[in-house]
Amino acid sequence: MDKQAFELTEKIVKIIDSKKGCDITALDVSAVTPMTDCFVLCSGGSSTQVNAIADAIDEKLSESGIEPHHIEGQRSGTWVLMDYGDVIVHVMFRDTREYYNIERLWRDAEMVDISKIIETEGEDRK
Repeated sequence: MDKQAFELTEKIVKIIDSKKGCDITALDVSAVTPMTDCFVLCSGGSSTQVNAIADAIDEKLSESGIEPHHIEGQRSGTWVLMDYGDVIVHVMFRDTREYYNIERLWRDAEMVDISKIIETEGEDRK
């Protein structure tokens, strides 16, 4: 993953963390697909939280001049997909995330160490 994609990943992870997103994961998919560099995944405990996380990402990145190419699922509250080109964000309701298990589908991707980015490390949000 290049530096620009990593910096965007960092920003997104910090925003998710500030909204108490659960099970935040980043996958470097650059070696397994040409479509993007990174997937950032997180879970929300309710549809309200899923939408709040997605709205915060959209708002905070827009303030920095970063606009998504496309957003899907904002009305459903179970899975919001946000395409920022180098980084694709999946904000999912817990049950939806468990069902689709994206980490298993992309198991050839390398996990990105985000432990230094997450301020609330150690809190149990699973």
